Formats: sequence, structure tokens, C-alpha cells
Amino acid sequence: MSDNKPRLVAINGGAPPDDGVPAVLPLPGAPASPFPPGFKPPVGAAAPPPARDVTEPPQDRRGDSAGSGDESGRVDPGPCPVRALGRLEGAYYFASLAGEIHVLRENQLFTRGGVARLFDGNTFWLRARFPTYDKDGKPSGGWTVASAAEYLMRGCAARPIWDLATPLRGRGVWSAGAASDARAGLLIHCGDAVGFLGAKPPPAVQMATAGVADGALSAQWCVPGFRFGRAIYRAMPPVAFPAKEPAGPDIARQLVEDLSLWRFREPNAPLLTAGAIAAGALGAALPWRSHLVIVGQEGSGKSTLIQLMEAASVLALVFDEFSEAGVRDALAGEARLFFLDEGEGDERGDGLGAVERAIRLIRRFSGGTGMRGVRGSPGGHARRFQATGAAVLGAILPPDFEPQDATRFTRLDLDRLPAEADREAVATAIERWIDLAPALWARMIAGRARYFDNLKAVRGVLAEIGCDPRHADQPGNLLAAFATLERDEPLDIDAAKKLVLACRFAVSIADGVDENSGPRRCLDHLLSARGEIWGGGFKRTIGQQLVDATDARNVDVREHLESIGIRVWMPGSGLKPDRPGFYVANRFEGLTRIYVSTRWSGNKWADDLQRLEGALAAGTIRIGGSKPRATFIPAAYLTEKEDPMPEKTPIPP
Repeated sequence: MSDNKPRLVAINGGAPPDDGVPAVLPLPGAPASPFPPGFKPPVGAAAPPPARDVTEPPQDRRGDSAGSGDESGRVDPGPCPVRALGRLEGAYYFASLAGEIHVLRENQLFTRGGVARLFDGNTFWLRARFPTYDKDGKPSGGWTVASAAEYLMRGCAARPIWDLATPLRGRGVWSAGAASDARAGLLIHCGDAVGFLGAKPPPAVQMATAGVADGALSAQWCVPGFRFGRAIYRAMPPVAFPAKEPAGPDIARQLVEDLSLWRFREPNAPLLTAGAIAAGALGAALPWRSHLVIVGQEGSGKSTLIQLMEAASVLALVFDEFSEAGVRDALAGEARLFFLDEGEGDERGDGLGAVERAIRLIRRFSGGTGMRGVRGSPGGHARRFQATGAAVLGAILPPDFEPQDATRFTRLDLDRLPAEADREAVATAIERWIDLAPALWARMIAGRARYFDNLKAVRGVLAEIGCDPRHADQPGNLLAAFATLERDEPLDIDAAKKLVLACRFAVSIADGVDENSGPRRCLDHLLSARGEIWGGGFKRTIGQQLVDATDARNVDVREHLESIGIRVWMPGSGLKPDRPGFYVANRFEGLTRIYVSTRWSGNKWADDLQRLEGALAAGTIRIGGSKPRATFIPAAYLTEKEDPMPEKTPIPP
């Protein structure tokens, strides 16, 4: 996959905006010439060209040979190659000759450099449209800055007021409709070209010539810098095009075989890894984006695995040093598969490390349109941005994920590679996928409708085994994407069951979800905290003390728990509740110390504890000499049975 392949080149000039309104309008009722008959304009004055029909076919804008002339030497340069997009409070927005988005203030617009920047230095159109004249009234080869600036300002004034929330989209695959609509067309953004597949390009969009993408996937390839729907598709640095011919199903088997060069702890983990690559190829054109966490000690080949995954994805980005702001800015407006290598958890233990902050950002990428954020700017305007994509995080010791991350991240573990591992085979595999990546990309684009059929089948099986809809999105997306890569036909029910069984280790069902929930983690933090009472030479945890306190003879233990903010409750007094349990004060100094520097600090523990099944929000109750409001928690949480050791699921035949 080489970046020196020939790229697309515009074959026609600027055109009216998508709604048919000319990008730059003449002043209403303006005469063909502001000068009386026989009058010679002074040196430097600009005279407008003859009036022209805006529906005339646009001209080639690639060089000074563009346009047509007459015997007097006057040249009709065709429509303006710079597209006016709108204005807002003294800022004017344009799509340049190359399709980049430029914002010029008034003082910049009335400078020669500011205007020339919009035209990428190709001032032929400006010289033909706003020529300067010598003393004999002949064009002197220059152009008038003020006239050009006013003309561009009028073009922006003819457009709606610029909306700062306008999405500026870059590289990746975008849906022409809702991402959940299997029938919606696709826009394939390759940086300097955008392909329309199953969707009609906007009116008069600049079509692009063949290059290596001619006929690829039967898409219509266009030059960026246009509006489609609410979004503007801007020019970006180029990436490789999808292959002209999509790969066949054998590419999935090759990918799993190459991924199996690593020692995944779960034998079927390569299926989910391949699914992550396949799903990442469809960018923002999926209703859900799943993230992976690859955990491996030194010598497991974790970073080398990321190199292979990067090679297999045309849209991959890799960062091994990053911050939340850096990830946000690098991915703004793009829909790509990105890798955060060496993503270790925060060593200080306060949950404020770069990885934790990046994960907090990434979790917003998963559903719908991804993350939509807003930031202040020096000019006093709110700067809005959107970002989406699928992430792969590589780490030796992963960060401590929040409960909501269980529905967004799948963890895969790597064991250390043996000394006799075939390093040459790994290097060969990486080189192979550099060449195969465009064909894999094309297969996923062409098979997007099949993906939705596979997703429906997989989600049906997940529901049967007790996986609720919220927890089905994460594994369902990975498995459906892998099936799309592996098969030319949608999954039937038997094949879907076999695939889900193969990756059962990555599926959370109702019985196991509560263990990772915020309320349960809040309770576990409390029960595992150590008190000050000694027993058998060891400090006893609060959970152990609560068990001891059920014996009425352990008065000292009960009094100590109340000094922390916990009161043991036994039935039989005639008061409710009539079952054993314990009260946890909603506000208490001892509990404040236990929950300090956690997500439950600031007396937030009561909110999560009250969400536990069977818990009750009580009124005031006497605890440790005071009467705070409290939460009742059933004693059943202290006597739960242990879970058996899970078994690995073999690859089905």
C-alpha cells in the first residue's frame, strides 16, 4: 500500500453550491459595466467581465489555460473556483481550490495574501475576473484585492449564517443517512477524494478523474470541499483507496491465521481481533463502535501485534505517547481505527493519568455520531467539534475501567511468546497485510448490508443466552463484522450460535453484569476496607467485622462499626425491615475517609448503594450517637456463594 500512487485530479471547475444557489452572486440589478461608453478606467481600476449564465458548463480550473477568450483579449474565467460557505460575526468561511476549509476575518480578506491563499496561489481566475489596467486601459496582469474581497464577501452573505456546529468530516467511511440504516448509501473519504456509493452526489459537485480509484466499488469519486446534508467534507492528506476488486472470504482465514502467531490466552481471541479490524474499516457507518484492550507483559509481542493490525487497516492511526486533548484534536472530524500503545494505567493511583482521561473520551466514541464536544476559543466563540472511531488500547497493566466501560471495551490477554517463536513469520505477515489492506477495506464496504443481517442474527443468539441489549452491542458488533469478512452469505441461526459459543468468554450475561456495576463496586470498596479492630494478628476488613457483628456477643465490633458510620440490623424488634442487614450513613466522617479519592467521594456513596437490588433509602436512624439519613443493605450481600472457575471455550469444528 503505497502513498505514491496517482491521486484524483479535478476535471472541471467550481460550481454552484449543492442547493443550486450560485456560490458568489452579482449585486442585484448591477449593469454589465459601471463605466459610461467610451470611458477608459483609470490605472488599477477593476472592470467586471461580461455577464454570463451561471448554468454554463464550468471550465477547467487547473491552470492559466482555463477559460475562453475573445478578440479583445477578454477572458471568461468561468465560475469562481472558491466556494463561499457563509459568515458569522466578521468571520468568512470558504472551501479553497483544493477543498480545504479556510476562515478569514475581514482584515485578512482584504489582503493580497489572504485572498491568494483561498485560491492556493493560482490567481488566474482573479486576474481574469478582477483585472487591473494600465494607463491605456489594457489589462496589466494584476488583480484588484478590494474588488475580489467584496465579491467573496457577497458570496458568503448569500449563504445562510455559518453554524459553528457544522460537522467538518475527514477520512473514513460515513453513512449518507442514519448509521443504523442498512439501506443508506456510503461516503468513502480518502483524503483528497470522496466516493459516493449508493448515494447521489450533490448537484454540480466537482467530479474527479480516474487514477487508481476508477470504477472502484462502482463509486462516483468527487473532489472534497462540498456540503452533503449538514456536513462539509473537507480535503485531508490522502490515504490509499479501497481496492478496485473486494477480497474474497479467504482473507478472513488468512487474517486469523496470522493473528494466531501470537499466544492469546483465549484460543478464539483472534476472531474478535479480526472483527475489530473489520469493524474499524466501516468507520462511522456502523451503529456501534467496539474498542479493544490488549494486555500483555514484556515479551508477549503486544506492540508487534498492533503493528500488524495497523498494517491491515488503511485508516489506522497509532499513538504511543498521547493526552486526552491530543487524541481529541487528532481525531476531530475523522472516522478511523486508532491505536493507543503503551497505555498503562495511572501510576499515582488518583485516576487522573493520561490513559484514564483518554478512555473517558473514547467511551463517547462508541454510539451514534460519536463524541460531540464544545470548547471555548480566544475569540470568544464556542468551538465545537466531533470525533468518532474505534480504539485499540495496548498495555502491560491496563487502567481500572469504570463500570460503563464494560459495555464498550473487550479485554484480550497475551501470554509471553516462547524463545523459539517464528519472528520472521511475524515480519512476513505484517508485510503481507500492507498489500492486502485495501482489498479488506473494499470487502467490508461492499458487505455493509450483510453486516446488518449478521448483527441481527448474533444479537438474537446473545439474547437467548441472557445478554441484555445494552451489553450485546460490544460483542455483537465484533462478531457481526468478523462474519461479514468471513462469509459471502449472511449468518444462519446455527452459524450464529457457533460463532457466539466460540467467543463466549467475551460475552457478559445478566448473572455476571452486577459484579462490575457501579453500585456493586461501591459496596465492595466499603466491605474490603480495613478497620482498626485486630483479630488473630490481622486487621479485619469491614466485611469481616459485619459477619462477626451478627453475633450479639460482639458488642465491641458493633460499636466500632457505628464509629465508622455503619449500624448492624437484626430482625425481631417488630420494626421494619424484617430481614437482617446493615445501615450505611449517607454522611459520616468515617465513611468520608474510606471513600476519599474515589468516584464516590463527596458523600456520593449513598447514590450508588441505594441502586443495589434489595437496598432501601431509609430515613434518619441512630448511628454512633448521631441520627443521619442512611441506606439499608441486605445481609445477603455478605453470604454470597463463590463463582466456579470458568473453562476456556474451544474453537468449534
